[in-house]
Amino acid sequence: MNSNQRRIFDSVVSVDAWHTSFDNASQVAAVHVDVSFLRGKLGDEPESPVRFEVSLSKAEVVFIIPAGEPLSVIQTSVRREQPLTVQKTLITSKDRSMMVKGNAGLNIDAANTNIELSSSGGYSNATNSQEQTQVTQNTGGIAWAQSKLPTGEYVWQLAPANSKALLGKAWDSVLEPLLKIKNMSKVENVIESVARIEVRCRREDLVISNFVIKDQGVVQNIKNKMLNNKIAAAEAYIRNSLSDRNLDVRNFSDPYGSITLADLFIEKQIEE
Repeated sequence: MNSNQRRIFDSVVSVDAWHTSFDNASQVAAVHVDVSFLRGKLGDEPESPVRFEVSLSKAEVVFIIPAGEPLSVIQTSVRREQPLTVQKTLITSKDRSMMVKGNAGLNIDAANTNIELSSSGGYSNATNSQEQTQVTQNTGGIAWAQSKLPTGEYVWQLAPANSKALLGKAWDSVLEPLLKIKNMSKVENVIESVARIEVRCRREDLVISNFVIKDQGVVQNIKNKMLNNKIAAAEAYIRNSLSDRNLDVRNFSDPYGSITLADLFIEKQIEE
């Protein structure tokens, strides 16, 4: 495959994207995107003076149709997050206690030597109720929210649901399409390798850990002072790795700048 069609920083993310055949009558096709996140181990090359691990704290998946292309997104088909479910539960309990009245007495009949003890009483019931509210949302290991960028692209923002790093699959890509597209051209089935998927993050979303300078002898004579700053050294390595894959690193110097981790065209699904 042409490297211009599929560029992925595969140390931390795996992406596959495909669309079904366009229906002859409706000219509609479903787009499926499979995204998985990894904890990458970088610097295993013999010439690399450093070794470290990198993962992501956040990322976003962006669906892109180039301007002027005769494709449109069917809005009702866009995969959107499930709304929060609010569940209220009313818990009721009853307490039953004996109540004794204060008219108890003792009667003694000296003639018949009978002793009678009498008292009067009853039971009282108390009802207690408590309301509990629970907010729930079905999520996997990765939570996501869908939105739309000012430039018009649909985007899915991803964050870990139960940990500090994105690990595993974002969603089930086979059972549910990401969205559906319609061919607005009068010519049938002419749209191939036009729509794209990008996976992006910000520089501050890079989680760098387990940094090691492999050759301690190099440390004594090191000329590149950047290696004295572990984070800067790791970021420089990542930037070079992205550049080698022709991925966009123009904003890498900005902690809030967008970094492209994957850029690929959506291919036609191979039929069985």
